[in-house]
Amino acid sequence: MGHLTDEMNRLRKEVDNLRDSRFEFLNNLKNEVFNFQTDFRNDFTDKSIKERNDRMEFFSNLKSNVAGFRDNLRRSHAFMAKTTREARNNFFSDLRKNVADFRQENMNDIAGCHAAWNLGSSFQHNFRKPKSASQPRHESTKQSAPSMSKQDKGTSKNQRK
Repeated sequence: MGHLTDEMNRLRKEVDNLRDSRFEFLNNLKNEVFNFQTDFRNDFTDKSIKERNDRMEFFSNLKSNVAGFRDNLRRSHAFMAKTTREARNNFFSDLRKNVADFRQENMNDIAGCHAAWNLGSSFQHNFRKPKSASQPRHESTKQSAPSMSKQDKGTSKNQRK
């Protein structure tokens, strides 16, 4: 065999070697890409499962925190409503009593003024007593102005003359 044949054989072997190494490179590349994709999918799946579990835990904690907050708010509102109602009832009870006392005092003053002004008059005013908080509204009692005896009336007429 000649020199040309040896060179052709060498060239053919070299082409075959390059072709085999190219196929090997591509196969290795395919395997690496496949392994990379598989690892990526596995990591992604693991991360997504972990994140989903973390989210579920967060929402569970959030739900219990909100429920606790609402419960505390409900209790606080009930307590405030109770204390406000008691304070309001006490205020109006005191207000009713004070107004009733003021009205009674005012009626007594008016009755006294009428008695002093009309010493000799036979006219009598009947003033009502204010309704106390313990008495029902439909029960009312009347109070009359101090009456004068006939002797007092006679002396008052004499005093005017």
